[in-house]
Amino acid sequence: MAGIVNSKQMRVIVLFYDLSMAVLSVLVALLLGLNHLNELDFRSLMMSAVLPFTGAAAVSFLLLRLPQTSWRHASTGDLVTIVQAAVLTSFLYLALSFLTAQHAAIPRSFVLLSP
Repeated sequence: MAGIVNSKQMRVIVLFYDLSMAVLSVLVALLLGLNHLNELDFRSLMMSAVLPFTGAAAVSFLLLRLPQTSWRHASTGDLVTIVQAAVLTSFLYLALSFLTAQHAAIPRSFVLLSP
């Protein structure tokens, strides 16, 4: 069945939306973890938290093929896939954060707040 959900353009839009929500979740988690964002400059924040988390989210979403699924009616199997993507994103970010955020003032506990 070829519909708007199955089109390539819609998959790109869905992936862009999902990654935008990942960026928003990182910023909210940092705001909750740091109480204010004045401690970090924008460049440091982007390089040590937002970009690695967004990259980890993109990898996990594409590996688990989340943009190819219609979420209008999600089954239990679909919800398990969503949870797997969130856990995989957190683990990938945790590995990336040790490489990119060695000296940043970002608490590692915000990984638990962001998914």
